[in-house]
Amino acid sequence: MSKGISETAFSSQVFDLLNLFQWRWCHIRPAFSSKGYRTPIQGHDPDGFKGKGLPDIIAVKELLSGEVVTLFAELKSEDGKLELAQRRWIELLIRTRGSAFTFIWIPSQFEQIVEVLQSEGLPIITEIWKKHALFAKGYFGLNLVK
Repeated sequence: MSKGISETAFSSQVFDLLNLFQWRWCHIRPAFSSKGYRTPIQGHDPDGFKGKGLPDIIAVKELLSGEVVTLFAELKSEDGKLELAQRRWIELLIRTRGSAFTFIWIPSQFEQIVEVLQSEGLPIITEIWKKHALFAKGYFGLNLVK
């Protein structure tokens, strides 16, 4: 995995993995309008971000055990930075309970991404997430621990 890969190319690779491992997922893409690129999303945000900052991927999967996993993932290039609206969404999603996991992935974590997306066990995903939380704290300054 090249660290110099663009966020767009990296996103495409992650989308392919989501498909390969049979996740139900969505990604809201911006569209070009007369005012430039806009992402048609509506929502309420008490911080005033007007729906901006939603993670790049929202995915769910029923595991072989019957448990359902929800995954939120923000994709960044190796030197990508979180915008304030993205940081706020992630900080709140991290605090969800149960089988919802929030990740901030960069291209050099490709093996970890494959491990999470192909996993059929909630304990395995939980262990990977714990390791990822340590990475995110050092790399993005975010405490991902619930």
